[in-house]
Amino acid sequence: MLLGEYHVDGLRFDEVTVIDRHGGWSFCQDLTQTLQYHKPGAALIAEYWNDPPHRWLAVAPPPDGMGFDLGYTDRLRDGLREVLAAATVGESAAVGMGRLREGLEPQLKMRSSQAYNCLENHDLVLERGR
Repeated sequence: MLLGEYHVDGLRFDEVTVIDRHGGWSFCQDLTQTLQYHKPGAALIAEYWNDPPHRWLAVAPPPDGMGFDLGYTDRLRDGLREVLAAATVGESAAVGMGRLREGLEPQLKMRSSQAYNCLENHDLVLERGR
């Protein structure tokens, strides 16, 4: 309905990791294939936080992967937060840019065009004053 009647450009799927953890791998494959059949140009975005070496499986086509078009990545966010935290020490702070550089590079087996970088995550609450 959202793709057909409301003409949305894509859909974001929250916590695909939990779906996978509860046996929903084939459900995700069926879902992405059905939606791509109905609207091939729609972007299907997976919030899949499986361990980093396997996150690419969300965007790999079936039968190996789930078939989503884009997958969340936290490397840029984490790298940026690390740089900002180091910079808050003051003008004499040593600010390493390595993690920020890594965040801009493609993830293992995931093309950079498949990585959805977000600088905030509503599921993540950080303690103040760290």
